[in-house]
Amino acid sequence: VRLSNVLVHLWPFIVHLSTTVLHLSTIVLHLSTVVVRLSIIVLHLCTVVMHLSIVVEHLSIVIVHLNTTVQHLSIVVTHLSTDAPHLNTLVVHLTTIVPHLNTACNKIVIIIFPHRLTSR
Repeated sequence: VRLSNVLVHLWPFIVHLSTTVLHLSTIVLHLSTVVVRLSIIVLHLCTVVMHLSIVVEHLSIVIVHLNTTVQHLSIVVTHLSTDAPHLNTLVVHLTTIVPHLNTACNKIVIIIFPHRLTSR
């Protein structure tokens, strides 16, 4: 009889304790869900950082290529500025020669295609 009396007195405490444990386990479950979501966010952030580092690496390669191109263009400009007087002389000679070439070509056309002269 005494054991049942003890159980009757302990029963509300046992129910309260089990309810408290249930609430605590619900809180732990919610916290673990939050931790999982935060870890997913951190994973996405790491992926973004990785992609950004790849972009930065590609940009640095592009910058190196652009620098090389600028150096090559500088060399070309230097050569052109050195060769400019010679090119100017060449252009003057060509402008002198072109009318003579044009006359020669016209004479050759008249010799090869005499009928063109009469058809005009």
